Amino acid sequence: MEIEEEKTTPSHLLSDEIKYKIIFYKKEGSLSNKDIDKLILAEFGRKLGHSTVQNVWKKFLETEQVSNQWSTMGRPKALNEEEREMLIETARDNRLSSTRELLEEVKFGISRETANRELLAKGYKAYKAPAKPLLTEDNIAARYQYARRHRYWKEDRWRTFVFTDESCFRLVHHNGRVFVRRLPEEELNPNVIQHSVASKSMVMVWGAVSREGIGPLVRVKGNMDGNGYLDLFRFRLKRYYPDLYNGNQIFLDDNAPPHNSNVVSEWFNKFGIQRTLWPANSPDLNIIEDVWNKMKYEIREKIFTSKDELWEELKYQWQAISKDFIDCLYDSLPNRIQAVLEAEGGSTKY
Repeated sequence: MEIEEEKTTPSHLLSDEIKYKIIFYKKEGSLSNKDIDKLILAEFGRKLGHSTVQNVWKKFLETEQVSNQWSTMGRPKALNEEEREMLIETARDNRLSSTRELLEEVKFGISRETANRELLAKGYKAYKAPAKPLLTEDNIAARYQYARRHRYWKEDRWRTFVFTDESCFRLVHHNGRVFVRRLPEEELNPNVIQHSVASKSMVMVWGAVSREGIGPLVRVKGNMDGNGYLDLFRFRLKRYYPDLYNGNQIFLDDNAPPHNSNVVSEWFNKFGIQRTLWPANSPDLNIIEDVWNKMKYEIREKIFTSKDELWEELKYQWQAISKDFIDCLYDSLPNRIQAVLEAEGGSTKY
């Protein structure tokens, strides 16, 4: 059964009854627009203004009707289909542009609200751009080959790895946000990613995690060369990770120049400690990055007056990292490898 609904007039529009009353008074010819305005206010409780009275009368003289010509079909579209497609294409080509900048480009003469409504209707919403390393073609190829070599590894095999890395923490955490306009499935598209850069105002630390949970956390002071890097762990690994010395664990670090220096390689060879070849610019495959991110999140609203004060807080946050959290990170490694394969070596959500 079909239900016919009674058509209603939006409150900001004049009813036909009021319009006919205005025309009735105008036809009398003895009343000014101001007088008609007062009469309408007294009779209908509606304040019009002189120009509204005049516009109703003018429209009647031109069309001999009072109803809106579009009232039975809805308000006319602000953009035609060609203009709508042009707006969408302009947004795709200018991911970092604001709505106002897009309108300056297309010059359609529509409001920002209308433009946003059209973009949202097509699925284009402003998102915060994820910060990811800038990947070269060589990086992408190396990541893909690494993922192919490890695509059948299960969680237990990944637990033989000791993950290590350095990270920088600022005294004042800057939570800058960059928004890009994209479709939901375009999160990792290279032209919507915010590439990260290093900062000089910081405290640098080195840390390690394993299947047992967190290991040592060491503060890095000054510039780090091969000898400085070796000093971070060579007197600590035997105490924390004895299985590195009998081949039951594998030491993992990235391809930073100090890590690959001759003095470091000779030390690992001397003690027979296994290291894995690691693709450059691959923090999404090193689970200790998630530990750093968690720590940065915990201190995101704190301001430190000195590097020593920040260091004390970092030691506290490091000890607060739970074994369950580390276990979940190890469990995620097969999925991370699969994500790299699906991205053909490109950026992933991790």
